[in-house]
Amino acid sequence: MSKRKGCWRIGYLAGTSFSNYRKAESAASQWLMLRGLPKLICRSAVLIVRMLIVAALIYLSYWLAWGVFIFLGIKGVLEGRSHVEIQEPDFDQKSNLFPDPYSNKNINNPAYHDE
Repeated sequence: MSKRKGCWRIGYLAGTSFSNYRKAESAASQWLMLRGLPKLICRSAVLIVRMLIVAALIYLSYWLAWGVFIFLGIKGVLEGRSHVEIQEPDFDQKSNLFPDPYSNKNINNPAYHDE
């Protein structure tokens, strides 16, 4: 069997961490209820902690995305690809970009007539 790669290890670490968090959360909730705190308040505290963890992860991912964006921008500038040159079409009378189907040149052309 092949050696386990990085993605498997990251998933395993995340699963283990989540499992450990759930165990600690359950133990903390039980401890608070044994001390006399109502069950509703314990459940609310657990929900608040979960929402704070999700908010922290979203905040972390936001700044990570900005870091990647800035890194790729600096890399592009250093490689000389800081801008893309776009060729604009010629809109003079000599160009045939938008031909007039009713001009003398195209009046008898069957490609411009719907039948």
